[in-house]
Amino acid sequence: MKKTLIAIAITAAAFGAQAQAQGFYLGAGVGFNKVDNELSTFNAGMVSALGGSISSTQETSVRNLRLVGGYKVNESVAFEVGYINTSKWDLNFTGRSGGNVAYSGNGNVSFSGFDVAAVLRPSVASGYNNFFANVGVHSYKAKVGVGFTVGSTNISSSESESGTGTMFGAGYDWKVDKDLAVRFAITRINKIAGESGSNTTNYGVGLIKHF
Repeated sequence: MKKTLIAIAITAAAFGAQAQAQGFYLGAGVGFNKVDNELSTFNAGMVSALGGSISSTQETSVRNLRLVGGYKVNESVAFEVGYINTSKWDLNFTGRSGGNVAYSGNGNVSFSGFDVAAVLRPSVASGYNNFFANVGVHSYKAKVGVGFTVGSTNISSSESESGTGTMFGAGYDWKVDKDLAVRFAITRINKIAGESGSNTTNYGVGLIKHF
């Protein structure tokens, strides 16, 4: 009888641990993407095309909102679907052409879209289960706007590009209680909108709720 009760207790505990290891979760957070300084390249291109001189400024980071939904297969593996929407990255410039004609303008870029990733963690027994690494693919759309003014003439255009790329990163889920965690993550995003060389690193913080 005693052995039977012990066996039942062990089975119940194992089932409970498995049930706790699995399950859906949702999350939301904010972050920023660091942007490389491209002013020297931009200025050189404008002077090469128009002559004269130019002065320009650009933002060095872009803010973003991120939503995520996932399913925890077990204590070490989960799959996530995410959505990201960024603010606009702006570049502004003024200059004079080789013919002494004044001009000014601006450009802006933002992106949004979905991604899918596998999330991998050490075992609970290791003591490092709150740490994770992820790897996945994304499908993002980049929106580009350009404005140019010469004298009283204003020219503007906008376009968008879509494409796929890869992403990978790492992070830490700090448990607030059993079902709620604060997530800190760093993610490298490659080929935004499918454009080779259009890469960025995202630094984010958010809340994860398990159900």
